[in-house]
Amino acid sequence: MVMLVGNFAVLASVFGNIAKVMGASDKIVSLMLREPKINTTGGRKLDEDKIEVKGDVVIENIKFNYPSKPDV
Repeated sequence: MVMLVGNFAVLASVFGNIAKVMGASDKIVSLMLREPKINTTGGRKLDEDKIEVKGDVVIENIKFNYPSKPDV
């Protein structure tokens, strides 16, 4: 009897995991089929041969720390 109850517990866990996988796969499919709000096709195209970008990028006063290690 104890083994039977144990087997049902394992089976319930497996079915719980299968339900999680099915929910996650539904979410993935819905994200893949989603239409973006921003138009990603059409519009003006820049002629890459005529574009020349010159300049410098300067990054100043950047501070970072790990929340779990504020002294590092």
